[in-house]
Amino acid sequence: MALLRGYEEEWWDTRLHQFVRSIEALLLLPVGSSTKKFAHRSQTFIGASEASRQLLTEMYQLRSCAEHMNEMESVLQGRAEPHRTAWKRSLQSELLASEIYLHLFRTPGLLQRFRDDDAIATFWEEKDDVVRAAWGKPLDLIAIVDAAYRPIYGSES
Repeated sequence: MALLRGYEEEWWDTRLHQFVRSIEALLLLPVGSSTKKFAHRSQTFIGASEASRQLLTEMYQLRSCAEHMNEMESVLQGRAEPHRTAWKRSLQSELLASEIYLHLFRTPGLLQRFRDDDAIATFWEEKDDVVRAAWGKPLDLIAIVDAAYRPIYGSES
């Protein structure tokens, strides 16, 4: 439902909130370490690197700002153009959520591993290399969005 609500929303922060929530549904995040676990587990989908960890952490923190009605500036301090970065994170969250669900439906046997909370928990209890092998090739989210974004706004990540 959150994925569909994200497509229907007009405002960047509400869209980002819904798309990140749709990703969260597949991550089964523990209370108390949800930001860290979101970034770690979501690297399965976009590849493990410091840049992807930072992007995912920021995306999740922006989701929290939207959910708790806090100003995004608290997350984007020091950015030359925080509104542009926030809009870009919204775009990235939409692309990521869309690609995750498409991959789930297109990959034989993978959807079964996400059929309910018990199956999801079992999936994430595996070692990282096992989880990433089961998921398959990660989406190069940073490169895809940068390629589309750079001609309009330049190279800020």
